[in-house]
Amino acid sequence: MTIASAGTASALPRFATSMPAPTATAGAVDVAAPVKGTRVVDVPVTLSAPAPAKITLRYRFVSATARAGRDFESRTGLVSFARSAISASIPVTLLADGAKPTSSCWYQAATSCRTFSVALTVASGSATVASAPSSDAILWDPPNGQGVSVGDALAADGSAGGDRIVHVPVTLAVPASHAMSVAYQLVNDSALSGISFVAAHGTVRFAAGQTTSHVDVSIIPGTGFQPDEVLYVQLSHPSGVAIARAEGTVIIVTGATGIADPISAGYTGASLTQVVSAKAKTADSYTIAASSGTVTMTGNSPVLSANDRLAYWPSAEAPSTDQESCATWSSQDPAQANGVFTQEGLALRFATKDGATRGLTVTKNVWASANYALNVHIWNTTWSTPFHLLQSFNLSSYLAPGGVVSPMPWDVCARVVGATLQFEIWLDGQTPPAWGDTSQGGTVTLPAGWDYFGEAGWYVGHLASAASATYTNLIDETPQPAPAI
Repeated sequence: MTIASAGTASALPRFATSMPAPTATAGAVDVAAPVKGTRVVDVPVTLSAPAPAKITLRYRFVSATARAGRDFESRTGLVSFARSAISASIPVTLLADGAKPTSSCWYQAATSCRTFSVALTVASGSATVASAPSSDAILWDPPNGQGVSVGDALAADGSAGGDRIVHVPVTLAVPASHAMSVAYQLVNDSALSGISFVAAHGTVRFAAGQTTSHVDVSIIPGTGFQPDEVLYVQLSHPSGVAIARAEGTVIIVTGATGIADPISAGYTGASLTQVVSAKAKTADSYTIAASSGTVTMTGNSPVLSANDRLAYWPSAEAPSTDQESCATWSSQDPAQANGVFTQEGLALRFATKDGATRGLTVTKNVWASANYALNVHIWNTTWSTPFHLLQSFNLSSYLAPGGVVSPMPWDVCARVVGATLQFEIWLDGQTPPAWGDTSQGGTVTLPAGWDYFGEAGWYVGHLASAASATYTNLIDETPQPAPAI
């Protein structure tokens, strides 16, 4: 959510020992829009430390793609924290107008999402207001206007005070006609149970006529140095109701810088630069020279950390869920050989929301000179190491017959449909293999939560100073037919 600037802490008596003013952060909600009538949903607000005395914030709702009076009731008001409190909420009334927004709003640039912002300022007390990584609240409509949906939420972490509670909304698209229930559990991602939050599972129940409930997530204060963390609220085992949205995201805002995740406007064609060195920030950059169907990436001198990665895609591309990316890995300088770490790859479903960038990559292995292996990774920049290996495929029988890796060019395609990712590879001039050919490709089932709108494109990693990689025959399209499983 977009947060307005805040007032400063009131003056303290001379010689008094001062404590930093707590920081207030407004959370995000991602809820089912009502099919008819209205629904009241609470937007969570948390403090980074217990309030030293009563704190009052002024709030107002700001229209974005959602319109005041059509999608939600415009309102201003006050929200207060009693002494020692760390959480509060702001009620927002959602309206039904008959229009159905998209059912996939993970990618924040999707123009069909209906969104609004909550702006906060300090009315009284000693506090500041942070800019939350969430850009807005999303009005989400489940398939056919039916079912139970779990939302998203944002919680401010802090190094002082006890556990804090964030309420993750669970909503019905229409009032319950009879008693209904759904099971929930909290699932680790970069946030770990017992360290960042209290493990929990249970049941959410709706009485007849009820439309809203919530899951309480207890956040454990951290040490203040870790990057923002993520966990999930997953619904299952519904009784008397269908599940429309099964997984909600909770982002714990720590205030630490973490690992750099800038979207750089310096590259023509829209790009993401991801520095993955956890030990040092760098100002390393790449030069991209692009022409029709060809692109060359070169490491600018000096490269301080050859552990950088770059994912890029066409600037005019619209985000999608099912997609395919292809390229001919034509050449690299220095040429592929033992000890050369230049890493070619393909990128799928890259998207940034709430300060976190997620994506999928299929890349040539560069460690231990095993260039005949291809690796599938998932990416999440809130993790301390922002990538996780799903599976490595040893294709030495095809790419390294007789123990010698075949020289480039290599042709490679990857596609993702729903929860299935596949890739295929063949030497330039040879016949492409069929999807599912295990001798020249692989198939991976993605974890829950990796089906969302994003961009498809290409990837390069580990470029040293003046090192380069050239791709030709770039293809970026909707896959047909669906992958065989």
